[in-house]
Amino acid sequence: MARSSKNLFKKIVDDSLKRDKKIKKKYEDRGGVGEGQANKELEKERDEYHKDYNLVSYYGKDAPKARSFNTRRKASGGKVKKMGMGGKCRGMGAATRGGAFTRNG
Repeated sequence: MARSSKNLFKKIVDDSLKRDKKIKKKYEDRGGVGEGQANKELEKERDEYHKDYNLVSYYGKDAPKARSFNTRRKASGGKVKKMGMGGKCRGMGAATRGGAFTRNG
């Protein structure tokens, strides 16, 4: 669905305001430390908003085609999950230690 640049401006403003509310609600009853963390997250959100706003200003309705448009990345990480033991391993190669693979050519 093609959007006009007017609609894109409205969308990024609405999304940003929604995220601001969510951040404020998350840290509303956490004292000074929560206020500091909320300010950090609000600053990040503000930077993302300005980036999107500039993209829409420059590219117009083609802004969503930019890879960095409307991206809010969370810090990745977490526990590394190992492959479960058992099960069948298909194919011929080092993993299966079998087969007679020959390459004609």
